Amino acid sequence: MKDTNKNLNGTKKERNEINNTKTKNLLNILVIFGILGIILMSGCIEEEKPPKEIEPEPLPTELKYTPTNKPIPCDKTSTLEAEYTILAPKLMFRGSESSMTIRTSDKEGKPINKCVKVFMSSENKKELFETQTTDDGEIVVSFIVPEELESGSHEITIEGDKKTMEGKVKVVEDAAVFIETDKPIYKPGQTIQGRILVVNNNLQPLIRDVVIEIKDAKGIKIFKKTEKTNILGVAVFDLPLATELNFGTWKITANIENSQSKETLDIRVEKYVLPKFKINLDMPKEWFLVDEEIKGVVDVQYFFGKPVEGKVNIDAYRYVGEWDKYETFEADISKGDEGKKEFTLKPVEYVSGTFGAGGAGSLLLNVTVTDTGGHEEKTTKLLKITQTDTILQLISDSRAIKPGLPFQLLIVTEDPDGNPLNKEVELEITYKIGSDYYEDNNLKTETKKIETENGIKIITIEAPENATGLAITAKTGKTQSTLPLMAAYSPTSNFIHIIQTSKGVPNVGEKVSFNVYSTGKTTIYYDIVGNGRTVFSGTAENEENTKTIKFTITPAVAKNNEAKIVAYQINPNNEVSADTLPFKTKAEFPVNLDAGFSKDVAAPGDEVDIYFDVHSNIISMIGVGIVDESVYALAEGRLNLQQVFDELEKRFMAPQIEIHPPEVDWRGMPYETKGSKDILDESNIQIISSRNLSVPEGQKPENLGMPGGFGRGEVGEVMMEMAEEAAAPAPADMQKAAVTSAGEELKEPSRVRQFFPETWYWNPMLVTNAEGKAEVELTVPDSITTWKMHAVSSSETGIGMSDSQLVVFQDFFVDSDIPYSVTRGEEFPIKIIIYNYLNDSQQVFIDLKKGDWFKLLDNANKEIMVEGNGVSSVEFKVKPEKVGIREFDITARTTKRADAIKKTIIVESEGTTREIVENGILSKDNNDVAVDTKMPDFIVPDSDKVLVSITPSIVGQSINGVEDLLGMPYGCGEQNMMFFVPDVLILKYLKATEQINPEIQAKTEIFINTGYQRELTFQHRDGSFSAFGESDESGSLWLTDYVLLSFSEAREVKEIDENVLDEAAQWISDHQNGDGSWETIGFVCHADM
Repeated sequence: MKDTNKNLNGTKKERNEINNTKTKNLLNILVIFGILGIILMSGCIEEEKPPKEIEPEPLPTELKYTPTNKPIPCDKTSTLEAEYTILAPKLMFRGSESSMTIRTSDKEGKPINKCVKVFMSSENKKELFETQTTDDGEIVVSFIVPEELESGSHEITIEGDKKTMEGKVKVVEDAAVFIETDKPIYKPGQTIQGRILVVNNNLQPLIRDVVIEIKDAKGIKIFKKTEKTNILGVAVFDLPLATELNFGTWKITANIENSQSKETLDIRVEKYVLPKFKINLDMPKEWFLVDEEIKGVVDVQYFFGKPVEGKVNIDAYRYVGEWDKYETFEADISKGDEGKKEFTLKPVEYVSGTFGAGGAGSLLLNVTVTDTGGHEEKTTKLLKITQTDTILQLISDSRAIKPGLPFQLLIVTEDPDGNPLNKEVELEITYKIGSDYYEDNNLKTETKKIETENGIKIITIEAPENATGLAITAKTGKTQSTLPLMAAYSPTSNFIHIIQTSKGVPNVGEKVSFNVYSTGKTTIYYDIVGNGRTVFSGTAENEENTKTIKFTITPAVAKNNEAKIVAYQINPNNEVSADTLPFKTKAEFPVNLDAGFSKDVAAPGDEVDIYFDVHSNIISMIGVGIVDESVYALAEGRLNLQQVFDELEKRFMAPQIEIHPPEVDWRGMPYETKGSKDILDESNIQIISSRNLSVPEGQKPENLGMPGGFGRGEVGEVMMEMAEEAAAPAPADMQKAAVTSAGEELKEPSRVRQFFPETWYWNPMLVTNAEGKAEVELTVPDSITTWKMHAVSSSETGIGMSDSQLVVFQDFFVDSDIPYSVTRGEEFPIKIIIYNYLNDSQQVFIDLKKGDWFKLLDNANKEIMVEGNGVSSVEFKVKPEKVGIREFDITARTTKRADAIKKTIIVESEGTTREIVENGILSKDNNDVAVDTKMPDFIVPDSDKVLVSITPSIVGQSINGVEDLLGMPYGCGEQNMMFFVPDVLILKYLKATEQINPEIQAKTEIFINTGYQRELTFQHRDGSFSAFGESDESGSLWLTDYVLLSFSEAREVKEIDENVLDEAAQWISDHQNGDGSWETIGFVCHADM
């Protein structure tokens, strides 16, 4: 496909400018709900040519579905009377795959084959499938949950030979929704281009109505549209941005109608200039001890792959209640350094631990690099400062112990980066005997010491048969971790327990094994569950007095990073014992998508092909974007493998791990123990049977304490002690021969580079041919950079993902180094950077073409010697005289090479912004409002704009200026509270009305934290507060009461020390008179409060 679209993101030369200088002119006002209006920048897009080689196929009208496990047609079956046991889901996802395991046996429990029909019904009965069990008496059948089923509760009916069984199942509308945009950051006037992908739990596309909303940085809704995804699960949207808008983090949400399926993507809208090189800080680790030197390497590379030479400066700040600069490092990066420079900073020595960092301190490195062309880039790095080098975790193989059966405990010792450490660990295991939780005498304690190898150690623990819970505390050095566990419940003390015996995380095709321990001797059945449905099932084998489960990981199991095994047995008394164990797999996409360029390196203006292949004879739809790598240096925003798996787990798998508190209060044990029903419920599984089975639920302890100190998670919490037009030929006036002072002829540029997009190519719906292939022919833009291509495919077999890159380079070129915008009338330098990657030094002649929008205050021609493989710069001083988006042309020539560029810059009007607001109310009784748009006589020419905002309420208008209501607390104890309280109330309101955005939240939280800490400096030893603290004779009754009230209110948004509240309340109470009144105590400076 020949792609002649030279700027898909809206940054073209031809733009509409605002011209409102005379009020008699007709105003074109674009009204957008929620925010003001907008004068859009538009681009000229040439007609796209048809594909060059491979014609895409029309989209399929329907998708073929191959179930993971097909039913077996009913044929000859046993004539014996059968008993039926079915493992069925309790929860089904409409349009997604589900499954059931059916087991049939005779009256003696021996397996036989039988025919079974399964129906779903609410008002109308619908057959899901008919199948026959195998000679082994079992089968797993997969099916797609019918789209026509309404969300809600349904009956599931299984009809066997003369027997009918029923259960309840809940059908919900849930799907995985993914949002992608062409890039993660935008300037005013550009266009947000987006793509929605909706898939089921098999990563297969779904047709859904998706509501797409975009809110600006103030939470104002800018865009709302409902789009239906096509048969391959894709919907697209775009939003041209205004030139006047709210900067900051914008939110894009995609919500499937009538469901809980919702996804949010944050993008940034800012005024920015793309960086010219990237700075990486390579650190040996992300944490350091307080007395340890900070070492690392600064690695600086241009985006076209060459190393940077210049100077590096590092300012190190430690957090001690405020950021304190304690060390500076400066050095030169020379030619032989290949863009790298090692650095060493002295230890921080002391630092304040913060709650948000888990008690660790913080070290901030501000890094500034200036290249030899005088261009400067900056980056920051935040590191943790710890007092201990060890993180200790306790991980049980089960969430509930089975009394009398062994279970395994994994002890993990690692550094704060997750690297393994070998440590000696002391363990204290305390068993709770019996169910009287108020009786502390019923405790049994044992201790042991272990040493971890390669950071891990697995031990086996067997709880006493009468144990109702246990707590394991581990210590190493200053680090401690506690893991409490509850006992499972069985009225007849029948339990099974699963332990994984295979090591590592298996790939597809590799085997995994488990041991199953049981107090009974009946058959143990198991199901492998992934993404909310059974993938396959089987029975445990007897092997040397141990029952084992072994199987090979299939692609269906590895659709996610995690699956689970559910095992159960039916005891002679018809009681069901069950256990479940999650296990990790190495997930992979079901589609192997290849995407790449026809060459690795190209020059501006070259023709290149991009190719796509899904390695399957199937029509696919590919969303592809090619973006300048420097954009991602500002903000990362590409969909990746882990995001897909995380979304699948969130939608279709129950959470497996919860963090719990470290201390154990036996009177605060959980309100019930776990039974088989609880274990199955956590996996969304139910047992339906023709037999009178008992599936016990957990039981409450006899003497129930208040719920509290005993959690349900598997991992013990860690405690640490811590103090841019197509390229044009060169203009005629540039093509005249030029010579040096020595008489040598200078080269002339063959073309002017002027196409500098941020998004080179965006096609959210590229369709392959029937062989799964597609090709696109493109012209390389004029940017000297690396282009990053990201592609995501969808088809009936699932989704695929691929990334590739193309380096664009030439050995001699120029670039501009200018700000995002300048002000009319103010002098500024147009800096031109010359890059010479020839081996020899070059005498370079640089010309600035004169323009009508600026006054040149300098020579229009300059000359500079640039050494081989070097970078230098020159400047042209100018004064802008016209506002708008303006062009300038630069030509650089040597006797060997020449280059020419055309760039743009925004010239803004001078003066001070003044807003004149006219308000009105529209209602059913007043359906039009007259607004006076006449401008004052004293306005700066070319600076006037008219913006219209329509909001649904007066509150909606006032909230637009909420940032102006925030303030950093300062001053005495009373003044501090005058700022603290509004900050708290604003944050609470924004959270309650879901209008919060990251910028305002971060700013508000900083203000609140500062105000809280400052106010504590005005507290007296007796718990009271006054304007000047201890320097006052006594606390102030009024201020203490106000602090108590305000701090109590702030607990919803800020961690407040309860002791502060208790002491203030007690002080107030101590000064209350017998009749309930108070005498005035202390003084009030600001009576206006």
